[in-house]
Amino acid sequence: DNPSDAPFLLSINVQEWRLNPAGFIDCTLTATLHTPDGERRLGVYSNTLPRWLGGFGRWGLQRAFEEAADGAIENLCRDLARSELMPGLRETAA
Repeated sequence: DNPSDAPFLLSINVQEWRLNPAGFIDCTLTATLHTPDGERRLGVYSNTLPRWLGGFGRWGLQRAFEEAADGAIENLCRDLARSELMPGLRETAA
Protein backbone atom coordinates (compact mmCIF):
# COMPACT_ATOMS: atom_id res chain seq x y z
CA ASP A 1 0.00 0.00 0.00
CA ASN A 2 2.86 2.36 0.76
CA PRO A 3 5.57 2.39 -1.94
CA SER A 4 8.23 3.48 0.53
CA ASP A 5 7.70 0.21 2.45
CA ALA A 6 8.48 -1.99 -0.57
CA PRO A 7 12.04 -3.36 -0.73
CA PHE A 8 11.93 -3.24 -4.54
CA LEU A 9 9.89 -0.75 -6.54
CA LEU A 10 9.86 -0.51 -10.33
CA SER A 11 8.88 2.89 -11.74
CA ILE A 12 7.86 3.03 -15.38
CA ASN A 13 7.42 6.37 -17.14
CA VAL A 14 5.83 6.53 -20.58
CA GLN A 15 7.82 8.96 -22.70
CA GLU A 16 5.92 8.51 -25.95
CA TRP A 17 2.94 6.46 -27.05
CA ARG A 18 1.63 7.56 -30.40
CA LEU A 19 0.57 6.79 -33.93
CA ASN A 20 3.41 8.13 -36.05
CA PRO A 21 2.99 9.70 -39.51
CA ALA A 22 4.05 6.45 -41.22
CA GLY A 23 1.14 4.58 -39.58
CA PHE A 24 3.15 2.74 -36.94
CA ILE A 25 2.44 2.83 -33.22
CA ASP A 26 5.43 3.79 -31.10
CA CYS A 27 5.71 3.16 -27.37
CA THR A 28 8.77 4.42 -25.55
CA LEU A 29 9.24 4.23 -21.80
CA THR A 30 11.96 4.59 -19.19
CA ALA A 31 12.34 2.46 -16.09
CA THR A 32 13.96 2.90 -12.70
CA LEU A 33 14.36 0.23 -10.04
CA HIS A 34 14.43 1.34 -6.41
CA THR A 35 16.20 -1.20 -4.18
CA PRO A 36 17.48 -1.28 -0.61
CA ASP A 37 20.89 -0.42 -2.11
CA GLY A 38 19.60 2.67 -3.92
CA GLU A 39 18.14 3.68 -7.25
CA ARG A 40 19.15 2.10 -10.54
CA ARG A 41 18.06 3.53 -13.89
CA LEU A 42 17.33 0.65 -16.22
CA GLY A 43 17.20 2.68 -19.42
CA VAL A 44 14.89 3.34 -22.33
CA TYR A 45 12.67 0.66 -23.83
CA SER A 46 10.65 0.95 -26.99
CA ASN A 47 8.51 -1.03 -29.34
CA THR A 48 6.99 -0.16 -32.71
CA LEU A 49 4.14 -2.04 -34.36
CA PRO A 50 2.29 -1.47 -37.61
CA ARG A 51 -1.32 -0.37 -37.38
CA TRP A 52 -3.10 -2.47 -39.94
CA LEU A 53 -5.42 -0.34 -41.98
CA GLY A 54 -9.02 -1.35 -42.47
CA GLY A 55 -11.28 -3.69 -40.57
CA PHE A 56 -10.07 -3.10 -37.04
CA GLY A 57 -11.87 0.13 -36.26
CA ARG A 58 -11.62 1.75 -32.87
CA TRP A 59 -11.06 -1.49 -30.93
CA GLY A 60 -8.32 -2.61 -33.29
CA LEU A 61 -6.51 0.67 -32.77
CA GLN A 62 -6.83 0.29 -29.00
CA ARG A 63 -5.43 -3.24 -29.17
CA ALA A 64 -2.51 -2.11 -31.35
CA PHE A 65 -1.58 0.54 -28.75
CA GLU A 66 -1.76 -2.11 -26.01
CA GLU A 67 0.44 -4.50 -27.98
CA ALA A 68 3.05 -1.79 -28.58
CA ALA A 69 3.22 -1.14 -24.83
CA ASP A 70 3.25 -4.87 -24.05
CA GLY A 71 6.30 -5.35 -26.28
CA ALA A 72 8.26 -2.56 -24.57
CA ILE A 73 7.38 -3.96 -21.14
CA GLU A 74 8.34 -7.50 -22.18
CA ASN A 75 11.78 -6.21 -23.22
CA LEU A 76 12.14 -4.45 -19.88
CA CYS A 77 11.12 -7.57 -17.93
CA ARG A 78 13.54 -9.77 -19.88
CA ASP A 79 16.44 -7.40 -19.17
CA LEU A 80 15.47 -7.00 -15.52
CA ALA A 81 15.39 -10.79 -15.01
CA ARG A 82 18.82 -11.14 -16.65
CA SER A 83 20.32 -8.32 -14.59
CA GLU A 84 19.98 -10.15 -11.25
CA LEU A 85 19.17 -6.81 -9.56
CA MET A 86 16.22 -8.50 -7.86
CA PRO A 87 17.22 -11.70 -6.03
CA GLY A 88 15.31 -14.75 -7.25
CA LEU A 89 13.70 -13.05 -10.25
CA ARG A 90 15.80 -14.93 -12.77
CA GLU A 91 14.64 -18.31 -11.46
CA THR A 92 11.01 -17.17 -11.37
CA ALA A 93 11.19 -15.90 -14.97
CA ALA A 94 12.76 -19.11 -16.31
